[in-house]
Amino acid sequence: MHQALDSNTGKPITVDGYRVAYGSLLNSANQPNVRPPAKCPVCGEELHIKGESGTSRITKIFSHNPVFGVEEYPCPIKEGGRAKYEVLTPTSYDPASAAALRASFFSHWQLHWHQFRDYIGYAKVEDFIELLNLADDRKIWGYHHLKEYEIPLVLLILKDFAPIKKKTTKNEYWRKHWVRFWFPSSVKNLDDYWNLQPSSRFVIKAYYTTSPSAKLPNPKHFLKFENIILNKSYLTSDSERKMDTVVEKMMTKAFPIEIAQAAAETTLES
Repeated sequence: MHQALDSNTGKPITVDGYRVAYGSLLNSANQPNVRPPAKCPVCGEELHIKGESGTSRITKIFSHNPVFGVEEYPCPIKEGGRAKYEVLTPTSYDPASAAALRASFFSHWQLHWHQFRDYIGYAKVEDFIELLNLADDRKIWGYHHLKEYEIPLVLLILKDFAPIKKKTTKNEYWRKHWVRFWFPSSVKNLDDYWNLQPSSRFVIKAYYTTSPSAKLPNPKHFLKFENIILNKSYLTSDSERKMDTVVEKMMTKAFPIEIAQAAAETTLES
């Protein structure tokens, strides 16, 4: 990976930045340099700089430390195309509360769409529709502790987002990098997420330089990351944002009953 977590500052750091801040592998006396460890932003384990001891011109990257040649607990970021999280039917599924949460979501779907798009940086409505259908299929609405403002982020961890080129130009992008979202490493399924302390309920947004034609982002091309803090206020914000008519049409086609009900409620409130 091209970026890791600085264990001293808790901030992202590149290989070059790390070497500038803490020196190279060996000091002036050709002895090992004592440096604070760089850490993986997902699993928190210590990393080393791959190829640092050699003279190769290959770009040096951060890499996980092997345990006798085999990683005892592989970091989830290295699992490539494997499903990131188990999405099981909630154990205490309550159809009534699930239906109420789903109805409330669709009554505010425009706000959720904008927040979903903001988290990614750029999004296609087709992705939004796909993930809402997945939420229905996996009964995600029925998770006991799920709050409405958490739904966009929960949807995001279920899918990888490929780069999107602009149709009018060859080398310009709406979104240049692959984007993948991770919960902290202790989270293996959605139930684990709600067992975290509220202060730990953030999501890691990872960027990959993998080719747009690839089927999945390549862990070797992990470029950079940032921690995404849940936005709890977007549902009560007074700011108005313009809705794209194409988005409106596609959502209405995908969820005609839900959109009609939401429109009717809005009319009654006004």
